[in-house]
This record gives sequence, C-alpha cells and structure tokens, in this order.
Amino acid sequence: MKTTITLLAIVTISAATAFSQSTLRFSGVCSKDDTQDSVEMIMAGNGEKLNVKETAILTEKDIQSAIPFKNKEIVGLALKLNPEGIKRFSDALPSLYQKRMAIIIDDKLVSAPKILLKRANAQMQIEGSFSFEEATNVALAINKAEPGAAANP
Repeated sequence: MKTTITLLAIVTISAATAFSQSTLRFSGVCSKDDTQDSVEMIMAGNGEKLNVKETAILTEKDIQSAIPFKNKEIVGLALKLNPEGIKRFSDALPSLYQKRMAIIIDDKLVSAPKILLKRANAQMQIEGSFSFEEATNVALAINKAEPGAAANP
C-alpha cells in the first residue's frame, strides 16, 4: 500500500545540492504562534517564510532509497523507509496529520508538504509541483549517488 503526501510548495533545487555530501532532514513546521525550539527558514523558489522545528523527524539515515517518478502530469518521489525510519515517522504522525513537514537539504528549505496520512509504512510517495529533474536531484541527495545515476522517465 502506498501513501501519498501532497506537496504545497514548489521545490527548487540546484544540481549542486544533489551531490554525495548532502545532508537531509524532515522536520515539523510550527504555527506562527508556536515558535518554541524552531528556526525561521525561507523556502527556496517561492520565498515563503516558515518556522521549522530544529529536531529532525527523519534524516537520510532513515530512508533506504528514493526513486523519482513521472506518471502523466504527476512528478514525485517514491521513498522507502528503513525500520527505524518507519518507527520515527509513526511516532511523529499524530502531531503531523494535516500539518506541514519541512524537507531540508544542506540547511536549505526545499519543500514543505502537507501530511495527509494517518499511519506510516515502509513505502510512501511525495508528489508535487516540481520537475522530474528536481525530483531526481532530491533522490540523488537521499541516495548519496553521483550525478547522472538516476534513470530517465
């Protein structure tokens, strides 16, 4: 069973972000009046300001693999979590449901999808308003691969 997380923001990532030394974290987004233990970040691409929790929900260590995909007009990433990632994401889901989760690569806020699922499993999809190239760059960062390693759609 695949779970869908719909992105609310456009992801803009430069090719330099995708190389093997990238760091990745997924963190909760705070409401404007709840800024404790958070830092203000500006979204790449659209300049939106969000208060992002400093504690990571998931890191690159929690994700086994990421594969970009394109299905008609929908572009996204298929993510496979390892057992620790499933546990961490499951523990965080009650407080994340119908809220946003920040995706941060190399200390740059690249996206903040709204979480539309109630339980975690090993595989999930992130879909949104980004190009296949941008999805590939995120997958490369997650997989710690070299440029050109991802397959074409």
